Amino acid sequence: MTDPLLELLRTQPRLAQLAAYPFEFDIDRVQHCEDVRLASGASLEPIAGDDSGGTYFVCDGGPVLYASSEGDAGLIGADVREALEVLIGLPECPGGVGPEDDEERILAAVAEAEEELREAYGPTLDADRAELLAGLGLPERSPVELLARLHAAGSRTEPDFVLLNAREGLAYRLMHDEPRPPVRDAVLAAGREDLARLRAAGSARGMDVAAALRAARYDSDERDPPWLREVVREETARGGTSDELRLAEELLHRHARAGVATEPVAPATPTGPDPDESELTWIRLAGRRGLTELARVRLIRMLDDTGPADVELIGALAEEFALLGDSWQAARARRLYASLQD
Repeated sequence: MTDPLLELLRTQPRLAQLAAYPFEFDIDRVQHCEDVRLASGASLEPIAGDDSGGTYFVCDGGPVLYASSEGDAGLIGADVREALEVLIGLPECPGGVGPEDDEERILAAVAEAEEELREAYGPTLDADRAELLAGLGLPERSPVELLARLHAAGSRTEPDFVLLNAREGLAYRLMHDEPRPPVRDAVLAAGREDLARLRAAGSARGMDVAAALRAARYDSDERDPPWLREVVREETARGGTSDELRLAEELLHRHARAGVATEPVAPATPTGPDPDESELTWIRLAGRRGLTELARVRLIRMLDDTGPADVELIGALAEEFALLGDSWQAARARRLYASLQD
């Protein structure tokens, strides 16, 4: 990869030496411990490594992902520049604190973590950090800011930058314990966008209304009956057994009971999980709505967590991967299904 900072490290031995030790960004260590790939299929280029066997990759020409030799991975920066700022400014990332903590606690945790590094490296740590930052043309940032940037990058790892073992297809664990929003929330957010278009057009013709129907259960409007009736007619003509037909009829009944011209008859935000919708259903809906990477990653995580008691689920996952067009993961699920059958 051609990047100005990487070129500086490649052409300035002193800077490369400082980056490698103690800041654990060694441009001569670009061989990861196993073959890997991104679940999305985007490009992945190793650019450096550390002395524990971990590797830094540039994903799709942009963000930098770190993968440990123990099976953890996560984004550490939006680009090479931000990743280096984090690695140099936080060479020993403190545990037990996060961006939500106050500045005093974060600085104390950073100081404690770096004290151990100073004992191993020597008293020139701060001077060497200043030299490396100046040589690379990078600013000196507060550990508080760098910790916030690190966690923000980590939260963007899923769904687009999930790392897989290229042979077995298993996903690396998330490096940072960042909360993952439920798939249901993403589907409903997309459904609200569809709902706005449906109401503006007054017609469902040519649209996949699955997500919009779920969103309409939480945001009813007097403009809905015309397109709902259209859905009922079309689904009935197809055989009349779909979830979309059931939901459209349910919503029409609610409008009939409340009076079409009245105020909204349901809360504007979800009040809790729908007991009729399983996690697998929401993942399927995400795929239908075009949230392909989100659906793919959640299916992979689900498959990784299955065991001998989940034979039927594994069979269902194989079908879902096939619907997404992921023949590699579908074949993996089918092999596991067949082995458990045997």
